[in-house]
Amino acid sequence: MKITIQKIALVLLLLTISQISFCQKTRTIKGSVSDEKTPLGYVDVILKNINDSTKVINHKVTDSLGNFMMESIVDGNYELQFNLIGYKTTYQKVNISESNNSVSLGTIVLHSDTNLLNNVLVTSQKKLIQKTAEG
Repeated sequence: MKITIQKIALVLLLLTISQISFCQKTRTIKGSVSDEKTPLGYVDVILKNINDSTKVINHKVTDSLGNFMMESIVDGNYELQFNLIGYKTTYQKVNISESNNSVSLGTIVLHSDTNLLNNVLVTSQKKLIQKTAEG
């Protein structure tokens, strides 16, 4: 009798834990990234909590057509950061709540960074070879 009560208690505990974990609703964020003319592929899309911007919540890379989708996002206030070499970093604030099951950001436009170097010149000199008595 004692063993069956323990088994029933264990089953009830596991069911309760599974129900609690499913109660926390998760949301999705989707959108696309382009420059002024064409979609940008392989852009880093980083989701950070607005209150603690040092902690990365989610990270995705856009596909070759510039599309991205982040899933399993918990309700809260976030900031999306878009990074691509040759373009200025862009930020977008996002509020995820019960009324927003799926947030569609539309198209995020990245602007080219004009502070890039046009060309780089690397110069070096070869050391002179000296013949010594040892070889």
